[in-house]
Amino acid sequence: QDQVREIIAYARQRHIDVVPCLELYGHQHDLFRIERYSKLSDLPHGTEFDPRNPEVMKLLANWINQLAQLFPSPFVHIGFDETFQIQMAVKEGGTGSTPTRLFVDQLNNVARLFEQRGKHVMAWADIMVKYPGIVSQLPSGIIAVPWQYDWQPKDPEYQHYLGPLTAEKVPHIIATGVTSWNQISPDFDTTFENIDTFLAAGRKSHAIGLMNTIWTDDGQMLMRMTWPGIAYGAAAPWQSAAMDKVTFFSDYARLMYPAAAASDAAAALDDLRRSESELQKVLGGETMIALWRDPFNPQVLKKSTAGQSDLREARLLAEDAEEHLNRAIKLGGDNATLESLLFGSRLLDYAGQKFQTPLELEDLWGKLGPTRPGDEVWWNEWESMTTYQDHSLLVDLMDAITELREQYRVAWLAEYSPYRLASAIGRWDAEYEYWRGMQSRLLTFSESSHEGDRLPSLSSFAESH
Repeated sequence: QDQVREIIAYARQRHIDVVPCLELYGHQHDLFRIERYSKLSDLPHGTEFDPRNPEVMKLLANWINQLAQLFPSPFVHIGFDETFQIQMAVKEGGTGSTPTRLFVDQLNNVARLFEQRGKHVMAWADIMVKYPGIVSQLPSGIIAVPWQYDWQPKDPEYQHYLGPLTAEKVPHIIATGVTSWNQISPDFDTTFENIDTFLAAGRKSHAIGLMNTIWTDDGQMLMRMTWPGIAYGAAAPWQSAAMDKVTFFSDYARLMYPAAAASDAAAALDDLRRSESELQKVLGGETMIALWRDPFNPQVLKKSTAGQSDLREARLLAEDAEEHLNRAIKLGGDNATLESLLFGSRLLDYAGQKFQTPLELEDLWGKLGPTRPGDEVWWNEWESMTTYQDHSLLVDLMDAITELREQYRVAWLAEYSPYRLASAIGRWDAEYEYWRGMQSRLLTFSESSHEGDRLPSLSSFAESH
């Protein structure tokens, strides 16, 4: 609570209202995994409160009382999104209830307690519009928050999310997102398009505001890389005309950094945008999730082979961004934001390198022929380039991931507390062990095989993550 008070005091000096954004229905597994609280869930060690359990509101009344005293804002966001197990809870409960009934009961109970303490209540609208009947039963005065984080050609004006609310004249604030929760570097193209199109739809539906969000779904995301997207969403609702995406990075950098560093910072941001986009052509939209995949998986190899030019372009852009960022830092740019972007550029480069390398290894392995050649050819055309500890393709990857691991740890601690850091770092350790293990198995084969022995498939030396 002292940390919250410190944030509120800091914000008040800058004329900012800190509105608590809570979860008081779903997304509660961290609570229910503790045995003492497990019975408050609608499923064993689940994710959602059970509105039918009277102990739930006893606990929430205590929380709400503390929160209402802690946050002076007249507004509170109570969550209520993504109640994925609500239908399972209804079936297992055997009480003849419905998802609509459970949701409305919980919403009414929570909203009433906050309203009694003088708060205006907001709640996510995804479940409201999913189940017929909820919108017409919403508590009076509640502000719905429809969210959608990418533009859909089949629903260009977001009517799936806005239509049910406008039909019942429910006041609403639209929620956009900086697409970064499963990406190595923020997907600024998707982010800007989402903000522009949802904002236009929200103006037509008479939305009373826009909330621009960031999330940490992959457990790896660094928030400081998202700041340009947050700034875009902060500025857009105040403009009478559409934002200028072409000049935005230059405008942003001019305000954020000294004049000497601004042009390099802007160029780096555009390089990062383009590098992430190139990488997505090969790995798909969730590049951070894809980063940890086995690059020798046949389907992954197939995509990497087809996207060789995209991987190369992603790396070139990432390296160009790194050069610009190093120069911007040297010229006095803010380390707190530029160092985070610098890490992003290096990780994009590693991602491209990781999925390039198996293609190069497969090519070298194939050129050896079906059997092991003599020792001189084996060394010159294979070992010296692939497994040699001084410098080689596999050692390059081990060097890169261990350096990135430390940079990531430092970046994490600059933004967050140590909570869950060890779990996040485990991914990086596993990545190192993947390449070290492959090197070890290839070296063992080299020591035990002889000229003329049949060569197995190269992928047999790799081990799935």
